[in-house]
Amino acid sequence: MSLPDSNTIWPPKPFDDLIASIAEQQVWWEGIPEGLANYYGQGQARRKSAGFDLGGIGVKVFWGKKDTQQHVTSRLHLPIPADICATSANLLFADGPKFLIPDLTTTPEATDENPEPEPVVDPVKRAAQDRVDRILNTPNMHAAFLVAAETCAALGGVWPRIVWDGELTKNAFIDFVDPDRAIPEFKWGRLQAVTFWSELPSTDKAVWRHLERYEAGKIWHGLYKGTDDHLGRVMALDDHAATAKIKLGSFGFIATGSDSIAAGYIPNQLPNPAWRLVPALRHLGRSDISDDLLGLFDQIDEAYSSLMRDLRLGRARAFVSENFTKVGKAGQGASVDNDRELYQILANAPGKDGTSSGFFEVKQFEIRVEEHLQIIDALTREVLRRVGYSPLTFGLSEGNSAATATEITAKTTASNSTRTAKHRLWGNTLTRLSRTLLEIDAAQFKTGVKVDEDLQIQWPPVRESAYNRSLTAKALREAKAASTETIVALVNPDWDAEAVQTETERILNEDRMTFADPFGMPPDQNPNDTSDPSESGGSEIEVGDDKE
Repeated sequence: MSLPDSNTIWPPKPFDDLIASIAEQQVWWEGIPEGLANYYGQGQARRKSAGFDLGGIGVKVFWGKKDTQQHVTSRLHLPIPADICATSANLLFADGPKFLIPDLTTTPEATDENPEPEPVVDPVKRAAQDRVDRILNTPNMHAAFLVAAETCAALGGVWPRIVWDGELTKNAFIDFVDPDRAIPEFKWGRLQAVTFWSELPSTDKAVWRHLERYEAGKIWHGLYKGTDDHLGRVMALDDHAATAKIKLGSFGFIATGSDSIAAGYIPNQLPNPAWRLVPALRHLGRSDISDDLLGLFDQIDEAYSSLMRDLRLGRARAFVSENFTKVGKAGQGASVDNDRELYQILANAPGKDGTSSGFFEVKQFEIRVEEHLQIIDALTREVLRRVGYSPLTFGLSEGNSAATATEITAKTTASNSTRTAKHRLWGNTLTRLSRTLLEIDAAQFKTGVKVDEDLQIQWPPVRESAYNRSLTAKALREAKAASTETIVALVNPDWDAEAVQTETERILNEDRMTFADPFGMPPDQNPNDTSDPSESGGSEIEVGDDKE
């Protein structure tokens, strides 16, 4: 199958439901109160899943309310969804992974002449590793992973694809596409083809779309001029500036130079119960802003807005009679001094004898801070439990401010487990795609690099706090289970070998000066010297004589 025909409905079913779902997750990820109020207040249609209409379940309670002329609701948003997505990305790619060619070195068999042979570097694999370091093991690629990971957490997945541009760089690289701009085709759960699409700038009311279909060894390109919901007519690539430079082969596609598909899919979490009974969507990932959490997010915002409402209503207010006010010029009415913070004027109240008298009263309403914070805290913990993160990861205490390192590790187990699971999903795609990347890079830039198997990914270990590392170092030191150099490297994981060696020597020199033997002889005293100290100018001390 190649590109779609003219006048095809776009996006095709059931991907219109997927795109509607992602649009809702986008609103929560962005976290603008006006956007949430408009989305739910206008009753925007949502998709259906497994025959059930999911339109605004549990969310219309707060964000779906409409303001009236008599009352305008002040709604605030607590950006917990965005915090979850950002934290997910940081846990995965705060420290970049390292891509490695397997078996870079080999050790020859021992012989009589060489009983302990040194490892030998394979020159072909060395060249491949150099190319990997140039393309993948770079700050630029690590930053791209970090950005893509946040999108993946928010929208349920992300699409890495291999691209190249000789005018930009002299190597192929990985680009990421958002999940609402991809139409995939799976077979037995494995990606068979995917069509990426984008809307191009237009000078008229027509909608121009550029479609790129990735298949094994091929990339098709198509340009369409249509409407909001139809692709319209197929146009020549030269008809738009954005596609004019694309050069297709004689068969109408671009040959990548690899037998594998030059794209992949990385789900955030699997499975996704919302699409379980939709064959075309069932292999797509589950967002950290999933349907079952929207009601909780809505209630958190309601509690947070209620707290701030209490704060507004709890301001001290003074009620004064008219004789406390000043009458201004004609047409200006009565006024009070703002510095006195008097907010409302009452008519003179009658006294006990029936005559008019001045009136002054101050009101201070209660602000229910603790009650609101407890509700927000409980709902937030329920959200974090569902997405698989430890409250401690988000700065929520566990009731013991003096926890030991072991207790802290136990309380962050959920976050570490989720991190490991997501690394597995990312690695499942990247190990294969990185090999395809080297193959395409070799074909397009004539590097001569050859790879025989998928690459390996070395994920960085979980970063321990300085406190945890210091406790571990203390235990190793007391047990004499590690050298000083190993302990220094453990406590300072960001140091290079030279800095570790310098600090090790400094510590050892200080130990020699500090821990001298208190029962030994002075450093300049010869233990075999039996001469009288007084003969060499030493002072003689007489014990028992009371001399001044």
